Amino acid sequence: MEFKSVHFISEFIQVEFNRPPAVEKTPHCPDRFLWGDQSYRVAALVQQWQDFERRGAMGHNMRPSSMKKAVRRGSYGVGRFYFLIRTLDERYFELYYDRAVQSVDHRKGQWVLFREVAPTEAGTTDAN
Repeated sequence: MEFKSVHFISEFIQVEFNRPPAVEKTPHCPDRFLWGDQSYRVAALVQQWQDFERRGAMGHNMRPSSMKKAVRRGSYGVGRFYFLIRTLDERYFELYYDRAVQSVDHRKGQWVLFREVAPTEAGTTDAN
């Protein structure tokens, strides 16, 4: 199934889990998320992936051998876990958990609602 972007959002959100992740900075797909004053329940996880690429100055501060390991499994404060989900009301959203440390007071990373997407005309069958 392929998707096209419908609405770019890029806002911080709160997520909720029925079963919290075993490792906080390596989360699984949330069961619900809060965006604005509305709660959205996740009906299905359509896709998930992660990106541990180091960007900017962070991309040049490691030995090449260490960089290969870091890109594969991540390193402190680097990486994003992406989730493409379908909600109960049949909307599709892409959200991610960003492991980056924002400040001394915000070391846990943040959840971002990246965008709303829709299946393309060629991909109208449901994968789940």
